[in-house]
Amino acid sequence: MTTPADRPPATPSTGQLGALITYGWAAEAPTGREEAFVMLYTAGTNQADPRDTMPRFAAAIGATDAHAGRPPARIDPALARIITTPHTVTIHVGDTQFTRPSHPEWHALAARSGMAILVVSYLPADAAVSEGIYADQVTDSGQYAIGLTSAVAG
Repeated sequence: MTTPADRPPATPSTGQLGALITYGWAAEAPTGREEAFVMLYTAGTNQADPRDTMPRFAAAIGATDAHAGRPPARIDPALARIITTPHTVTIHVGDTQFTRPSHPEWHALAARSGMAILVVSYLPADAAVSEGIYADQVTDSGQYAIGLTSAVAG
């Protein structure tokens, strides 16, 4: 498993939702296997509160709300998909893409399964909290949507 010191820092991309940030890690999934995870989140803006915008974004790409009581949906690759190399991951959402550094372990997990677990956080990011702590807070709170997206080696 990738340790926090091994993980590349979160990478922001600015757009209508504010600074959309991506963060990836490898961890045991509900399947019992180690899987590649990637989280999309934002601190929001004065005009866009992530508690409002991110659930709508998640629904638009077909992610399943954590409280829905059903397994994560498979996200249509036309809506969201991932292309990974040993050192980068590019998340394509419609016509927009977000590229961030990646760890070779994350790439190997995603390439092996052909999938990554996409987590869309509904909570605003706190700049004073590390990405790993934030990811734990989000998943512990249940304030997110989750989906399985295709991940292909590029």
